[in-house]
Amino acid sequence: MLDPTAVLPRMLNTDCLIHGVLQSVCCSGWIWTMVKREQIRARFAIPGSPLKDCCVSFWCQCCAVIQQDKEVATRMPKPLDVLQKQPLPIPGMRMPGA
Repeated sequence: MLDPTAVLPRMLNTDCLIHGVLQSVCCSGWIWTMVKREQIRARFAIPGSPLKDCCVSFWCQCCAVIQQDKEVATRMPKPLDVLQKQPLPIPGMRMPGA
């Protein structure tokens, strides 16, 4: 949610860490999912209620996360097509014979 148009996404961010700690320590990762769900609804003016967010996040957390991802991907402006640009060279790698 913080930067969905990032060209090089990170595998781990603050949201992942908070969710992981809540889920691992006290099985309450659904609370962070609910908070993020409310933020997404507010940002994109999606109808709903905190009670519905709570129920979906608690009873089917994986469904809530997938739905949130799809909503953000659908509603965000599309990033530039990365495949049309020349890829950046990776340090330490060279073409054979170069």
